[in-house]
Amino acid sequence: MNADGSYVFFVRSGSKAIEFEKGKNAVAVPSFDKVPLVIDILITAVRNGELDDQLAQAKKPPRGMTSRKAACEPNDRWGQALTEANAVAAAR
Repeated sequence: MNADGSYVFFVRSGSKAIEFEKGKNAVAVPSFDKVPLVIDILITAVRNGELDDQLAQAKKPPRGMTSRKAACEPNDRWGQALTEANAVAAAR
């Protein structure tokens, strides 16, 4: 709650906040009793496909994170320990 009694409502897809407009990733709600109305409006917008572009943007991986390299190779000591730990966890 803000000092003026208003609220800021975020919508997330995973851990990423949905950006409704460039640089705006929240909805200002004037009072707590208006939160259900805002949720209903957002649900309707999603059902009508009005937030499809925003949701698609939220699912994209961050720039530069498209491919990852292993932290250690399986032939080194730490890599072997990690491989064994994964095998034990998978067997459970």
